Amino acid sequence: MTSLLRRAVESSEHFDFLLHRINWFEHPFTHYQSLFLKILRLYTGLSKQSSKVAYNLLIEALTHQKGELPLSMLAQLFQESYDKKGIILAIKENYPHKLCPLDVH
Repeated sequence: MTSLLRRAVESSEHFDFLLHRINWFEHPFTHYQSLFLKILRLYTGLSKQSSKVAYNLLIEALTHQKGELPLSMLAQLFQESYDKKGIILAIKENYPHKLCPLDVH
């Protein structure tokens, strides 16, 4: 399984499958957190829209009570990202009633 996932990461044509068909927050895929983060990093670099998709994917996992894994991944992406504004806007879009007003202009 590890070998298949690593080979799939080598081409961006597989990203849609990797992001939307594999439940990364369920066993046994939770063991591939570092590979999933690598996929997210590569995918967010493709375009502004793809980064929004990746952030929303993690935020969606938070709404389904998937534990701390999606939160820690989102925090790690936030920490290393130049797109902090995009991450904050994605959170604000998904949780407008839970956030205090943020000015990210």
